[in-house]
Amino acid sequence: MDTSLEFQENPLTIKTDRIEVVLAVYDPKGDYSRWAGIVMTSIFQNTKSHVNVTILNDDTLTDDNRSRFIGTAKRFGQSVSFVDVSGHILRIFSDPDKYAGHLSRGALFRLLIPDLLNIPKVIYLDCDIVVNMDIARLWSIPIENHSLAAIDHRDSNIFPCTTYEKIKGWAMRYNPEKYFNSGVLLMNLSRIRQEHDLARETFRFYERYSYLCNDADQAFLNSLFSRDVLYIDERFNRLSADDSDIDNAILHYAYNKPWQDTQISLRNALFWRVFAESEWGDSPIPDVPVSRSSVNYHWWHLLRLSLPRLPMRLRVKYITLYILHILGYIPPFLKEICLRAAECINGLLPKRKK
Repeated sequence: MDTSLEFQENPLTIKTDRIEVVLAVYDPKGDYSRWAGIVMTSIFQNTKSHVNVTILNDDTLTDDNRSRFIGTAKRFGQSVSFVDVSGHILRIFSDPDKYAGHLSRGALFRLLIPDLLNIPKVIYLDCDIVVNMDIARLWSIPIENHSLAAIDHRDSNIFPCTTYEKIKGWAMRYNPEKYFNSGVLLMNLSRIRQEHDLARETFRFYERYSYLCNDADQAFLNSLFSRDVLYIDERFNRLSADDSDIDNAILHYAYNKPWQDTQISLRNALFWRVFAESEWGDSPIPDVPVSRSSVNYHWWHLLRLSLPRLPMRLRVKYITLYILHILGYIPPFLKEICLRAAECINGLLPKRKK
C-alpha cells in the first residue's frame, strides 16, 4: 500500500488506487477547521486502506490549520491535498453568501467537485461528522449506474414529509417522499461530468429558486439527481440522536451539534474523544451563546422543540423571525406553483397538428 504523503495545491488528476474523500472548509473565524480535523482523524483511525483527503478551501484557511491537517495525515501515514476554490466559486456565484442562505458559503463548495477533481468517484462528507466505521465500506458500494449514493432524509424521521414539503418538491421538481441528505455523498464524478454541466445548472437553479433554498445545495442536488440516486443504508449517514446504535456507522451531528448541545450522550462522548485525539485537541472550544444555538427558524418543528429551553425574549424573537421568513417567500412560491401548474396543463392538452 502506498502511504507516501502528497501535499498538493491543485490536484487536477489524482491516483485512483486509494479512497478519495473531500471536505469543505470555509473558516473566516479560524475555528471551523477543527471540526473538519475531527472528521479526518476519525476516518484515519478506522480505515486501513490508503485514504487521500482533499480539503476544498479558500483564503480563510490559516497556515496553522493547514499545518494541523498535514500533521494529521502524517501521523496516520495517509495523504492530504488542498484545493483553493476562491476564484471558481465566484465565477458561478457573484455573491455566494446570498445563495448559501442560513448556512455558510462552504456548503456550496461540494457543487464544484466534478469541475475541480479529475477522478472517477469521491466521497463527500460534511464537517459535523464522526466516521465510526471503515470508510472503505461506503467506498466499495457500486454506483456505476447512478450519479450519487446517499441516504433517504425521511428515514431518520427528523424531517417528515409534510404537505408543504410535498408542494415544494412538486414545484422544484424532486420527489419529496424520497429526499436525500447531502452531508454524506458517494459521487460518480465520471457520470456527472458526462451528463451535466453542473456549474451552469447550479447557477440557473439558484437564480430561479434562491428564495426557497434554505438548505443551500441540498434542494438543488435533489432536483437534479432525484431520478439518478442510489439510496443506501441509513448507517452511512446516521442523523438520529439515538445512542442505541453508534457502532459501525457514520454519525452525522446535523441537528445536535456537540459544541452547542450540552446533553450527555454516547454520541457526544465519542465526538469529544476524537476531538481530544486530534491535532486540535489542545485548542479551546468556542463559546457559543444561546442566540447562536442550533435553533433554526426555517423549520417549525425544530423551533418548537427548542422553545422550552429558551428565555422568553428569545422565544418571541425566533417566532417573529419564523413568521417574517414565511411571509417573505409565500408570493414568489405561489407564482412558481402557478407556472408549474401551467406546464402540467400544457402537457395534458392535445398537440396541434402541423
